[in-house]
Formats: sequence, C-alpha cells, structure tokens
Amino acid sequence: GSGRIKINSGTVQTAVTVHNTGSPAESDLEALLWKGTHASNTLTARGDASVGVAVFGGETAVIATLTVDGNARVRCGAGTTLTTVNVNAGTLEVNSAMGGTLTMLAGSVTINGTATVAQLTLRGGTCVYSSTGTIGGNLVLTGDAVLDFSQAPGAVAITNPVELYGTNCRLIDPNKRVTSLVVDLNESASEGQVVWG
Repeated sequence: GSGRIKINSGTVQTAVTVHNTGSPAESDLEALLWKGTHASNTLTARGDASVGVAVFGGETAVIATLTVDGNARVRCGAGTTLTTVNVNAGTLEVNSAMGGTLTMLAGSVTINGTATVAQLTLRGGTCVYSSTGTIGGNLVLTGDAVLDFSQAPGAVAITNPVELYGTNCRLIDPNKRVTSLVVDLNESASEGQVVWG
C-alpha cells in the first residue's frame, strides 16, 4: 500500500473507511492524511491503517463518529472537532476537543494539550490523559480499563465523581493533577485500585 495519500473532502459529507494502509513514507506523519468539514462526516479505521486527521497547522476537520479498530493508528490534529468516539482496539491520539462521548473497549488513547472531553466510558485498554482540559459528564471505568493522569502537565478538573466498577480497573494520579478528586467505588471496587499520590 501507499505510504502517502492525501485527501481533502472539503464541505462534502463523507464516510471514510480505511481498511489498511502501507507504512508511512515519513516517520512523523501517517500514511493517509485526511480532512473534511461537513458536520456529519464519519471515519472508521481498522486493520493496519495509519491515519492522520487535520494534522498540519491551520487545518480543520469535523468527525461526527470516529471508530478505531484492529491495529489502526489514528492521530487527530488540534483543528479536529470530534463528537462520538469509539475505540474498540488500536491506538488513538487526540489533540482537540471532544464534544460528545469517548467509549473505549481496548487499545490505547492519549489525550493531549488542552483537549476537553464531554464524557468518558472506559471498559478496557489504557487512556493517558496528558491534557489540562476539563472532563465533563460521566466518567466510568470498568473491566480492566486504566485511566492515567501521571503525564498531565497541570491541573485537571473532573465535573462529576469517577465511577469505578469491579476489581480490575485502575485510576492513576501520582502527582495529584486532578483537583478535588472524588471516586465512587461500585461492585467490589476498592481504594487499592486508585493511585492517589
């Protein structure tokens, strides 16, 4: 497959499905670079796809529903507007605000910069919160999910209590980045699953 494909959908509503790509032609860029600004765009990346969304300075993109699966690697630049994000597997890097929900079953997610998240539901995998943006709405951890604030560069506000369900999920905040951290323990969850700092 090609190591460099660039697509600009403009204002046309677009459903993008990437089943696979070649290895990226450059180490700091993805193999498929896409942008498009229609409010109802969707993007699904699966297989060994390597996808960058609005990764260059000044670029913008809008994705109503983003789905990451398989071994896919997706990076969303600062100009990306996200609403619903589903990570079933693979790797996602977010450098922009998420106005809706992020639901994760497996894989890894990194949230950077000042990105904000309206709601997080983590059922598996690892989410590294390297942002100082607020997490609003519900924040739920279950299964073997891990939410890691150890790389947050500053204070993080969480609007509601963090809900831990079961005995395998973990919340990590060794540097006490979360201001006024409140955790609700459900279904046999214990304080030992939280690294308080």
